[in-house]
Amino acid sequence: MGECLRGKKIVKSLRSLRLLGERLRIYSTERRFKVMDRYVCTVCGYVYDPAEGDPEGGIKPGTKFEELPDDWTCPVCGAEKDQFEKE
Repeated sequence: MGECLRGKKIVKSLRSLRLLGERLRIYSTERRFKVMDRYVCTVCGYVYDPAEGDPEGGIKPGTKFEELPDDWTCPVCGAEKDQFEKE
């Protein structure tokens, strides 16, 4: 009987650890994306959000504005990077 209770406690502990690990991973991901600055196109108002990237332009989520290729342009109006200001 004692063996069964010990096994249940271990399973419960493992579930708790897995949930904690998942929460930490989510928190870490959210924190990483929140620290990155967003930039606004001064021509049309489009906001480049690093958390979203520019999937249609081939830019993956998590890409900082500074890491965008030099030839990247606003997906809405075509303005160049120098037409963007930090939000």
